[in-house]
Amino acid sequence: MFFKKLLNSKLKLSLVFRSFIIDKNFRLAIIIYNMAKIEQKVLKYTVIIEPAQEGGYVAYVPLLPGCVTQGETFEEVRAMATDAIGGYLEVLTQNGEDIPMESEDIIETQVKVPIAGNILYNYEQSRQYKT
Repeated sequence: MFFKKLLNSKLKLSLVFRSFIIDKNFRLAIIIYNMAKIEQKVLKYTVIIEPAQEGGYVAYVPLLPGCVTQGETFEEVRAMATDAIGGYLEVLTQNGEDIPMESEDIIETQVKVPIAGNILYNYEQSRQYKT
C-alpha cells in the first residue's frame, strides 16, 4: 500500500534504491522516492521556419542534420520543432553520442548576392519546364 501511494504521488522526485532484509535468504528491493528535484538544463537551438508550398510551415535545425518537422500553424511548428529536437537528443544519448551545443556567439544575417544575367536566364528557363 505504501508503495502504491508513492507511485501515485504527483511530486517531482528522484529515485533512490534501498534493500530491506526480509529474512536470511531473501532481500526485497523497494523503490523509495526522494524529495529532491531532478536537475534540468535548458539548451537553445536555432530553428529555421519556412512556409511550405502545400501550406503550413516546415522547420529544420541546422546544427542537427535530419531534424526536420512541419506544422499547420506557426505555433504548431514551433511545438513540433521542440519535440523533434528532444527526440533527436534522446536518440543521441541512447547511442552514446555527444550532444551538439550551439555557440552563444551565433550571428544570423541575410546577404544579397548579385546574379549574372545568364544564371538568372537559366534559372527562369528551368522553372518554366517544372510547371
